[in-house]
Amino acid sequence: MRIGTDEHNFDAEYISKGFECAYKQHRDCFKDVMSYLTDESREQYKVCAIYGLRRTGKTTIMEQCIEMLPDKEKAVFITCNNTTNYWKIYDFIGESIDKGYKYIFIDEITYSDGFQEAGESLANVFVRHKNARIVITGTDSLGLALPTYNLQYDRTLMIHTSYIPFAEYSRITGIDSLDTYIEKGAVFEPDLLSDYYKTHRYVDTAISDNLINSLERSEGIDRYPAALSEIYEKYELKNAIERIINKYSQDLTAKAIRKEFKAGIIGTELTNIATSREKPDNIRVVLNYDKLNENIAEALGIIKNSELSVRVTEEHKKAIYDFLKDMDVFVSLPVLKSYNDKESGRNLEMITQPAIYHANIKHSINALRDSDNWLENATDQQKTRLIKGSYNVAYGNIMENIIISDVYHTLSDGNDVQIDDLFDSSSGRWYVSKLRQHINGKDYEADLIIYDKERKETYIFDVKHSSEYAPEQSLALEDNGFNKYIEKNFGKVAGKGILYNGVTLNEYDVPRISASRFLKVLYKEKKKEIISFADVMDHVYDHDYKEAFDDKEQGIKPSAVNKNDGSPGLSL
Repeated sequence: MRIGTDEHNFDAEYISKGFECAYKQHRDCFKDVMSYLTDESREQYKVCAIYGLRRTGKTTIMEQCIEMLPDKEKAVFITCNNTTNYWKIYDFIGESIDKGYKYIFIDEITYSDGFQEAGESLANVFVRHKNARIVITGTDSLGLALPTYNLQYDRTLMIHTSYIPFAEYSRITGIDSLDTYIEKGAVFEPDLLSDYYKTHRYVDTAISDNLINSLERSEGIDRYPAALSEIYEKYELKNAIERIINKYSQDLTAKAIRKEFKAGIIGTELTNIATSREKPDNIRVVLNYDKLNENIAEALGIIKNSELSVRVTEEHKKAIYDFLKDMDVFVSLPVLKSYNDKESGRNLEMITQPAIYHANIKHSINALRDSDNWLENATDQQKTRLIKGSYNVAYGNIMENIIISDVYHTLSDGNDVQIDDLFDSSSGRWYVSKLRQHINGKDYEADLIIYDKERKETYIFDVKHSSEYAPEQSLALEDNGFNKYIEKNFGKVAGKGILYNGVTLNEYDVPRISASRFLKVLYKEKKKEIISFADVMDHVYDHDYKEAFDDKEQGIKPSAVNKNDGSPGLSL
């Protein structure tokens, strides 16, 4: 039976025995919500809050849980809107529990006026004293997270949905291509982040509006400074948020363009226009080097209304950045030069939503193609080769970041590990990051380093956005001096490989490993109580090993996500 919104300012439905959810695939966190609802042995004084960015499965998880309840006719599903008053919901829940309803599901509760100030009453009154089970969600995802930082509100089981590992995404959608995962952005809606303008709208609504709405309701939360919404106008905060997000894409794009010249991919072509005194890798031959960052920033809207950012202090920019980390938009990984000597480097900071990276980079490189930043002697052929080459380098950087982030989230169970935590046994067994080191006059890099603190073993990988084998791909990992440095400063090198888009080839000193298979094997092996990374490496090469789960609970029924597994493209 459904109750209309006109009378109550919210929509409510008493569930019947015939209720069925339209989606049969389950997010990994589904089992945690079901356990909260059905396991009588657990502490049940908490409310279960599912929070995350838009289109990551929050409402679907609630509907799937209702379908699986043995007594679903005792469930109520409530949907709020921006005119809903929290106390009307409160009264309705009390009446429903008195009628015998036990399971209360509230979608978009952060829309309701009064929730931030009084939300603890759900746990204190209905869960603790009336033995109800209450699951809540909100598009304003941070609005659910913020109250948990208040010492007076510690009665919430938090379920995060924003980060979707590649293997989980692949299991649910049937998509096996890492490139498609990068371009789709790990959200369950086809083409939601397929270009810059759609991505900009998503950032505006799912992130900026989300965050600002939380800020407006966050008075009294000790984790952050005074409510920024009281200090700045909404347009100022939006500009600051988008500048912070887009700045990462700007840096990655500029880095890719410069690396493209230095790598010599178009160096030979440049010699046709360079004088005898000019080096073939000199970017200034065809492009206004000094305006490069400015062009990219302008394409991404970073310097538009740049005067707005002047008023936002560095302290408050840091607060916004912390908010974005809490929303799982960013991840910050400690970087060590030496674990044994506790020598650290600069943290590795990455956007966890790959399509935001991809759409921004694709847009800014295309905008550069059409800009007036080219010098008069640059030919169309040189422009095209630079644009395509830079895009491919940038795409490789995205792939590298996504693999690091994916492995980090998998092995750390999503915990936020700080530099000081790494040397504490309670911080977990694994150190996951990147390694850059200058040794005997040469620069070395491992795109991914995994250190098993328990077994004192190290695994090192390079990441290549390529489906082809090339001997030079593994030169750094084969270098004796680099390996000795790793063994001295971390632990014995127990395994290594090149993670790429091709098939797994184990006949070389440094194996070539399918990156998608590697992530899927790791995902499955991590489900075991005790994980052995040696087993992960063995199963990568075992063709009889199935990466996907066969559990009925996590069975695959391909969703509506576009299954175009083609290689990345760039309009030129």
